[in-house]
Amino acid sequence: GVLSVAEMRGLNFVFLVWSVLGGFLLGPHGLFLILAFTAAYHVYSAPPLRLKMVPILATFLISLACLAATLIGYFTILPGRAPSEFPASLAWLIVIAFTLGANLKDLKDMKGDAVEGVKTIPVLLGERRGKLAVGMLVLVSFWLVPLFTGWPALYLLSAPAGLIGFFLVNRRDYRESQVFVLYLGYLLLALLTI
Repeated sequence: GVLSVAEMRGLNFVFLVWSVLGGFLLGPHGLFLILAFTAAYHVYSAPPLRLKMVPILATFLISLACLAATLIGYFTILPGRAPSEFPASLAWLIVIAFTLGANLKDLKDMKGDAVEGVKTIPVLLGERRGKLAVGMLVLVSFWLVPLFTGWPALYLLSAPAGLIGFFLVNRRDYRESQVFVLYLGYLLLALLTI
C-alpha cells in the first residue's frame, strides 16, 4: 500500500480530532451527531465487533450514519431547531430505505467477502439469488419514499425508479455506478416535484 499502518492510524486520529472539532463548532447537536456517526462506522468496521460481518445489522448501522449526516445538515441549515422538529417520518424513511438499499454495496466484492467470512446477502444466497434479493430491497427502498413522505406525486417517479433499480442490479454486467446515477437522478427529480 501507499500508506503504512502507522501512517493510516495517525491520519485516522487527525481526522477524528478534526471531525469532533467541527461537531463542537456546530454546537451540542452537531457534536453528538458527529460522535454518533463516528461510533456507527467504528462498530461497523473495527474489531472486536466489526458488525459489517452481520447482514442487515451492517446496513442498519450505515443507515444510522446516514441519518446522523442528514441531521447534521438539518441543524447546520436551521440552527436553534429542536431535534423533535425534524420530521419523524423522514427519519424512519432514511433508516429503513438505507438499511434495505445499502445492501447494494455487497454485490461488488462477493468473493472477497466470502473469503473473509463476511456474511452478506449475496454470500449467503449465492450470486444469482443474492442479486435478486438485493434488487428487491433496492426496489422496495424506492417505493417507500412516497409512503413515508406523503407526497403522492412521487409514486409516478418511485415506481419506475424502483423497477429500473431492480433491473440494473440484476444485469449480467452489473455496475454499481449506474445505480448511483439512478439514485442521484431520482433525488434531483424528487426535489423538483416537491
